[in-house]
Amino acid sequence: VPRNAVVRQDPPPGVVVEPNTVVSLVLSDGPPDVAVPDVAGFPRSLAEKVMTAAGFQVGRVDTLPSASDRGLVVQTRPGPGVGRPAGTAIDLVVSSGRAEVTVPSIVGLNLAEAKKNLGDLGLLIGSVSSRAAPGQPVGTVLEQRPTPGTRSGRGTRVDLIVAGKS
Repeated sequence: VPRNAVVRQDPPPGVVVEPNTVVSLVLSDGPPDVAVPDVAGFPRSLAEKVMTAAGFQVGRVDTLPSASDRGLVVQTRPGPGVGRPAGTAIDLVVSSGRAEVTVPSIVGLNLAEAKKNLGDLGLLIGSVSSRAAPGQPVGTVLEQRPTPGTRSGRGTRVDLIVAGKS
């Protein structure tokens, strides 16, 4: 029932009363709030359809780099489960692609240090091969791909060549 529509009256309709009798009215508070759907991880077009089907309008669409692939919804504003009246505009935050980091130089580090340094930036160890390197401790990073200074997305694998037994 729309907001401020009469939902009940006393005395009820059809009852004959004296002139100037007080008639009490109960007005509607309007339709109940609808919970914002959780569309995180949905492609933008599907998220918009879900919002519309739930009775909302799509508000502003912001983009930001994230751990998600480009075009996937990262969050809604307000968040999922929050109640809002039908027709309210719900903002979407969409991934503009994986956040980029600069690959650091890990040449000269041992494998454990290299893994920690890469992991702190959201990068992963890729393939690890070894070659003889006289004078270098076993497990010391000799080469890396991608090279230091390269801009890569979080989750990128960095392949290593480490010192092996001579």
